[in-house]
Amino acid sequence: MHRALELIAKLRSLDHGERGLLLESWFELLRVAVLLRLPLRARLFEPWAGSRTPGPEGLDPERVAYLVCAAASHHLKRMTCLEKSLALQRVLARRGLRFPLRIGVCREGGILNAHAWLEGISALSSGTDGAFGVLHPAGRGQQPQEHAAGPRPAGLDQDRS
Repeated sequence: MHRALELIAKLRSLDHGERGLLLESWFELLRVAVLLRLPLRARLFEPWAGSRTPGPEGLDPERVAYLVCAAASHHLKRMTCLEKSLALQRVLARRGLRFPLRIGVCREGGILNAHAWLEGISALSSGTDGAFGVLHPAGRGQQPQEHAAGPRPAGLDQDRS
């Protein structure tokens, strides 16, 4: 009961616009989580030209990211970094703000780890994004590049941008 009262107090502390963004984020997270499990998931990674909603004057993308993370922490399931990043990308794109999705991998002690984030948004950063080699899509027919360490999988680039 105490936790519910704390959540209500936090919700009441948000202004009307932020409450709307929180609700929009919750439903966008649900949409992304469902679409990632369907054959239509490729649509989530296409450049998006959906309808735009004018954002409040001085919209702070970091604040929107905070609201997406807050919605994710009170969702039906534990949301992944990919789901949060894709949902945030859509919420921001509706307001005319574009941030590129980055997906990276790194190996730690024989374990391959992956992480997704939006470039330029620190709220979704793991704090170790620099440790992840950013994946770039390989063009059709493109061959993997040879590096000094030998052949590498297509699309893996050590550019830590």
